[in-house]
Amino acid sequence: KSFSAAALDLDLTQPAVSRQVSALEAHLKTRLLHRTTSALALTAEGEQMLPMALRVLEAVEALGQASGAETATVSGKVRLSLPTPLGLFIGDRLAGLLESHPALGVELIFRDE
Repeated sequence: KSFSAAALDLDLTQPAVSRQVSALEAHLKTRLLHRTTSALALTAEGEQMLPMALRVLEAVEALGQASGAETATVSGKVRLSLPTPLGLFIGDRLAGLLESHPALGVELIFRDE
């Protein structure tokens, strides 16, 4: 419900969260959030895009759970093409996955169009 709370959850600063949201909005050429000094709320466009963004995040989460069994080997290459701000957000969170599965490769393609 606030950039400060998001920053605390993500172990970032509030200005960093604000910059990432602004960069994502600039990339998408649409406003995702109504901002006031006391609250945040999704715009109509933000509500429309949220389910799509959640599916992308769920796919990345599924990569982390792909091993199934302790003895299973996760290998191969996963290619994700994402808007730059979202790609940077996800890229920061892939280190643990790649450490756990050294035979797995992830290629992030950042789009600006």
